Amino acid sequence: MNKQNVYFKHKSMGTLSMGFMSQAGDGASNLKYGKALATTGGFARNTTVRDSTGAVTTITAAAQLSNLDQGDDNIIRYDAPSISGFTLSGSFHDDGGGAAALRYAGSMADVNFGAAIAYRGGGTGTKNVHGSFRAQHASGLHFAYGGGMQTVENSGRTPELMRLHGGFESSMNSLGKTDIYATYIDSEDVVTAGREGNEVVVGVTQGLDAIGGYVGIGYSSTEIEDNTGTTYQDVDVIFLETKVSF
Repeated sequence: MNKQNVYFKHKSMGTLSMGFMSQAGDGASNLKYGKALATTGGFARNTTVRDSTGAVTTITAAAQLSNLDQGDDNIIRYDAPSISGFTLSGSFHDDGGGAAALRYAGSMADVNFGAAIAYRGGGTGTKNVHGSFRAQHASGLHFAYGGGMQTVENSGRTPELMRLHGGFESSMNSLGKTDIYATYIDSEDVVTAGREGNEVVVGVTQGLDAIGGYVGIGYSSTEIEDNTGTTYQDVDVIFLETKVSF
């Protein structure tokens, strides 16, 4: 889809945007520090789960995980200027719904920290509230927590999210900062009521300051459970990512 938008930005009055773009609350549950390739999970994309006998199911591993973001839409969005570290955003959607988010960034002594909370409701009948908190010490230790709950009208589902992320980022060599991290994600009722998806991710990302990029490698293991009495095989993924700026 061709994503087009227009915006009007003023230093003291904020930014007004219109078009197909990210909704106001997107990313509120994903705050982090460090150079982790991703903390939203879902590395087992397009991978179908097998049961304990080896039989192929209709369950796609990554689809059972969600950060509860509503994604891009045709919206009118306003982002207020930052005041004492606080930023307020709101958007109105072409389906009649709306979203709002409050974000904060600050520091105290040797700790940088930030937080975000967002709400989305109306329109399609899907409502959700989600948010996250992050902190990083001057030593390089960092931690983040995210969570939220969603209601989907007439579905019998109430998707939930819990995400823990932590790591250590430091200049261990002359190439750039190295980030060693781990993430745990727990999602419930995302696709089917009573089904739970868990993912554990561990990885390391090496900054490449000379070329303005990085290289990272990670390992992901996704586990699916539900109330059908079926035992599913875990899905394991090893992934590599590089970025170079030209």
